[in-house]
Amino acid sequence: MSPQPEPVFYSNRAACYVSMEPPQHEKAVADCDEALKRDSHYVKALNRRATALEALERYEEALRGTRGHKTKPNNTTRKGPLNDFLRLHCYDDFG
Repeated sequence: MSPQPEPVFYSNRAACYVSMEPPQHEKAVADCDEALKRDSHYVKALNRRATALEALERYEEALRGTRGHKTKPNNTTRKGPLNDFLRLHCYDDFG
């Protein structure tokens, strides 16, 4: 029996892809998708995927991928056009 990769493996590798020069956002999205297949509520993978999709200007996908999860876009590590959109249009309780 061979061990199965944990979701954290894929999520951490996604973080590495984003940190590369130049960033490899498509690979980061693919790894986050793999992490989320193994744990659909893994918040780090959700946030990393949304960040990578935002960098790819795939805003609708980024937004759709975070709906229904108890994360708010006021996280200080999340900045950019998608975060601004969410703040203005999706969340009343920002403070």
